Amino acid sequence: MNQLLTISSLVEFIIHAVNWPICIYLPIIHKSGLLILLFIFQIMKKLLFIAIAMSSMFYSCKKDLVAQYNANIKAPLSIEFDNTMGGTDLQLSTATYTNANNELFKVTMLKYFVSNIILTKIDGTIYTVPQDSSYFLVDESKPATLSPIINVPEGEYT
Repeated sequence: MNQLLTISSLVEFIIHAVNWPICIYLPIIHKSGLLILLFIFQIMKKLLFIAIAMSSMFYSCKKDLVAQYNANIKAPLSIEFDNTMGGTDLQLSTATYTNANNELFKVTMLKYFVSNIILTKIDGTIYTVPQDSSYFLVDESKPATLSPIINVPEGEYT
């Protein structure tokens, strides 16, 4: 009887110290050997969980690597032009639109030149596309011209 009180007092003290509910251990207090094994197993499970959580936390806190770009290598960049009228896609020769004077009209052809393209990198440096590669005729009737491709140095642009 004295051994049972000693073991149950110890278990009760440890349960209160780690703030675990005593109701988990009350049904098996009379089997002191099983209680101690179960209690050690419970502690080991908690410690294992804490160790895994801590190691994953430290592993995920490593410094992010900054992407390295080679300014001597040029990569293709596509610029997309999406022509709209009144908030909707422009429809050549089919849709009727109204101007500011309430006059109706249809757009049958839309062509324009794009030139002097300048890009700004994330670090604030500016890249100007050379003039011999910087003139594009955009023609709404030819979908291939709506996305001209230019070659720019590798990097991140804003």
